[in-house]
Amino acid sequence: MQQRREVSVFCRNGWLASAGLWAFFVTLPLQAGLVPPMNGNPSDFAVRRAGAEVSASYRIGITNSGIYRINQSTLAAAGLTNMVGSQVRMFCQTQEVAIYVSTDSAFTTNDYILFYGQGFNGYYTTENAYWIGLGSSGLRMSSRSGLPLATTNEIRTYTETVTYAPNNIYRPFYRPSETNMDHWYAAVLLNTNINILVRSNFSIRTQNIVTPGVATLSILLHGITSYTNVSPDHKTWAEFIVGVAFGGFEYDGMSDFSGSASVSSTQLTEGTSTMYLSEDTLNPNVPLDEVYLESFSLSYPRYLIARNSDLAFTGRGGNDNYTITGFPTNRAFWVLDVTDPANPVQITNLTIQPTSNVYGVRFGDPTGGPANYRVDETAGILTVTQVQSVAFRNLGSTNWHADYILIGVPTQRRNGYRLLKQRFLQGLSVVVAPPTDIYNEFSYGIKDADAIKEFLGYTFHHWQGPPPKYVLLAGQGSYDPKNNLQLAIPDIVPTHLGPTSTRWSALDGWFVTVNGADMLPDMAIGRIAASTDAFYSNVVNKTLAYEALSKTNTWRTKALLVADQKDSDFNFTTSSELNVYSYLSSGFTCQKAYYDTDGGAAVTRSLITNSIDGGRYCVSYIGHGAMDLWSNSDIFDTNDVPKLSNSVFPLFTIFTCENGEFEDPTLKCLAETLIEAQNHGAVACVAPSSLSIGDLADQFANGFYGALVNASQYSRVGDVMGQAYLKLYNYYMLADELQFYEVIGDPALVLKPSQ
Repeated sequence: MQQRREVSVFCRNGWLASAGLWAFFVTLPLQAGLVPPMNGNPSDFAVRRAGAEVSASYRIGITNSGIYRINQSTLAAAGLTNMVGSQVRMFCQTQEVAIYVSTDSAFTTNDYILFYGQGFNGYYTTENAYWIGLGSSGLRMSSRSGLPLATTNEIRTYTETVTYAPNNIYRPFYRPSETNMDHWYAAVLLNTNINILVRSNFSIRTQNIVTPGVATLSILLHGITSYTNVSPDHKTWAEFIVGVAFGGFEYDGMSDFSGSASVSSTQLTEGTSTMYLSEDTLNPNVPLDEVYLESFSLSYPRYLIARNSDLAFTGRGGNDNYTITGFPTNRAFWVLDVTDPANPVQITNLTIQPTSNVYGVRFGDPTGGPANYRVDETAGILTVTQVQSVAFRNLGSTNWHADYILIGVPTQRRNGYRLLKQRFLQGLSVVVAPPTDIYNEFSYGIKDADAIKEFLGYTFHHWQGPPPKYVLLAGQGSYDPKNNLQLAIPDIVPTHLGPTSTRWSALDGWFVTVNGADMLPDMAIGRIAASTDAFYSNVVNKTLAYEALSKTNTWRTKALLVADQKDSDFNFTTSSELNVYSYLSSGFTCQKAYYDTDGGAAVTRSLITNSIDGGRYCVSYIGHGAMDLWSNSDIFDTNDVPKLSNSVFPLFTIFTCENGEFEDPTLKCLAETLIEAQNHGAVACVAPSSLSIGDLADQFANGFYGALVNASQYSRVGDVMGQAYLKLYNYYMLADELQFYEVIGDPALVLKPSQ
């Protein structure tokens, strides 16, 4: 159905905006396993609440690793008044965290809690959640003496690792079926003229370098171009001094490459070092050498000198004394062994060594292997400024029941309430579940789209009565939930991104495939992908107005059928006749806007807009498409929507590619534009978020319109979708379309009222 549309999202400064930026932190791999795999068994879906054993309900958000202090005043402001130190317990995800408490007695003004916290490196957030609860037998930091050892090694250096791995470029079409990559890359390295080296430069922070020494570069690359007659067809050069290459990495085709090379630390520059990467296959049969840079890490010898007021480093293991210098004039220190982050050990009996307006700290520590240490001046310890008191809604109770679940944020509660009231008055039992409530109870308080499926699967298998029928995701979702592109488009209700045969795509249908291991959705799902309350209000206004109109209105028997120009692969007119018109021919007046019989794009466009303005119950399109338009000849697109003047809002059924690609923060898709338009456009759209295969789209269309004409049995659009899914599933049970065709709008929309 779709001519492949290669999408590249670049950072704001072009291909290699990384140049000139400091990389000075260790980037961990994406943390996985927050929510275990969900294979459709009832036992897969469970409450995942941190500290449930003591009803921990005071949340602290942490984005950076460090030693944190929570003062009594902050705890009291959150509602933890009259607190007794011996009763305080802290949790993170599945573990209890060992903490230091200034007193086991009642807290007074100068008392505090101290703990070691880490951020969370997930696809949807960098914020980890720590929880405080009250109970007995809480974990406390243990301690061991740091008195210098008599016979030992005196350690004043360590190996520092800096990693460059920003998410600058999103490429959903690159190896789309692979689930072990998130499809974000740091940069594109390319060379279109193999006789000239084109260097890309990257600046990284390298301070307090030990020379002479050995620095090691580790790199992860993905080949883009591939030439069958050349092997290898990629060669990536790495240099710290132009003209002095220390690494020439060779690999072939669209493959991954990870490798390392070493260089003398004398090639690094104190303060900031610049690494140059370039492509040069040295083969005249390769016209273009292009690869993605995933990440690189530089490990180099560094003196144990503090960064401002703290330092994190890995010790060598053995009977060692460590001396860390370079602290400001403060004589109190905390030293923790954080090898096990949930159970840090305090190193005591430190030796303070003042030297010329700066201070150092010395300690001895015999260990069986390398240990991770965190050293902080007391004055430099991070202070938690807010503890959030969370009122849990107990969504994990089995006493709930709902026909209709709305997942939306409290800031848009007014419009959500209007929809909920409408559904309730129609006889549906309703529940609203804010995403944060779902995270708190089903992913330990950490933002993760998987928590939404965990919650929905729980409602299906464990709530009372029949399972929910309809799920509305009320808010924008984005492939850029952490705002890597700095576009300020909110990720209100996150989407699940996953593989299809053609591109990495939003798969909202995945949220409701919760019963058994098949791909058939078990509840009707839809999304109002509104980024603002005003857009949300427009959709709700049209939904309520549509459902208030009498079933006897003449426009309810009028339809518009649109078909693209046939090509060597598809005859879209035939598809429309077989899968749409065959069901509407009896009882409907059908206007046809078929490219092949209309006389060209301009005539077809005019027929489309005039017909919509004249009032239609439904609008069908079958043909090629992209995110914002119909047909390679552009017979209708997002720019045409504001020109519409229709006061009757039809249901659009779009059997093409990407018209429902709501997850792109750089551009509104056609379905979004149609439903968000104020007082015109569509009441809802059925559309795919990915590239749809022709015969599978035909099956879906056939099932949809076969059910649509039976309004007495399938009165809501979600019910009709269920029949379309079933038709497609029986044709091909592994069709990706089962996951990415959905309602852009409310899946409980009543298509024909009973009165």
